[in-house]
Order: sequence, then C-alpha cells, then structure tokens
Amino acid sequence: IKSMYMIGAYGTPEVRGKLIEIMPKLKNAALRFMAGQLIDYFSPKGDPAMAQKLQAIVDEAEMKKDQQMMAANAPFKTVIYRLGARAQ
Repeated sequence: IKSMYMIGAYGTPEVRGKLIEIMPKLKNAALRFMAGQLIDYFSPKGDPAMAQKLQAIVDEAEMKKDQQMMAANAPFKTVIYRLGARAQ
C-alpha cells in the first residue's frame, strides 16, 4: 500500500498505463482501490480509453461470477464515471 502512495506522490500521468497493465496481478482489494484512485488522480481531464479498460476489468469479473473480484472492483465504477464525465 505504501508503494501505491509513493506512486501517487512521485508518479506522472504515464503511470496509468502501467497500473492497468498490472491490475490482473493485484488481488488485494485495497491495492486495487488505490490503483483506481491513482488512475483517477492522474486523469484530471478524463480519459475514455482508460475508462473502457477499467470497464473491461469489471465486466470480466462479472462474467466469471467471481464474487471476490467483483467486490474488489466495486470502486472502479466511480472512477469509470469520472473518467467519462471529465472527458466531455
């Protein structure tokens, strides 16, 4: 969790792609939450493409009916809406 905070403190918007890339490896709900928050933080003007990638992660967990991952992905829905709304 501390490393996610450090990414927020010292990272740049380019880190968003890396966070999406490692998302399947992040099984801990707190880490997934922090990754979503960092994507949101580093996207002040929105990013429909990033929103689409997050939506794909949410859809995959729902398709597999994986309750643990669905719960871990719950905060992504807010981030998805923000990324889309800011881009308009």
